[in-house]
Amino acid sequence: MKYTLEYLENGSLESEDGVAKSAAELESLMLKLDAEKYVNLCLVYSNQNILTVSGGRERYIVMFSDNSKFYELNNPMNRGGDIILIRTGHTVGKFPPEMVMDPFTTYSVIKEFFNTGKRHPDLNWKPLN
Repeated sequence: MKYTLEYLENGSLESEDGVAKSAAELESLMLKLDAEKYVNLCLVYSNQNILTVSGGRERYIVMFSDNSKFYELNNPMNRGGDIILIRTGHTVGKFPPEMVMDPFTTYSVIKEFFNTGKRHPDLNWKPLN
């Protein structure tokens, strides 16, 4: 599976492209995200579907696109509470708690995407368009 790992270098957003041969390799890349230097991991399945994982330090934002629709992973059980600040590129974004995922959930999404190229069917995906 093709991936792009985005990181900040001297104030610029740079990228490293590669091909992952296993879900475990993608887990290592996910864990490399630290919301400071390493900020985004984009996975591409058959040049069609894209999964983007941003953030790090056990707090991730997960988005999915199938070329015509965009979705954000959403956990309705986490509604309420304070806005969470997470770096997802050059800037720090403000996210509601229901958009912030833990490593276990994030890895389960990555594993499903690696195996099928689709959204995890047991989780809540909020359409954005």
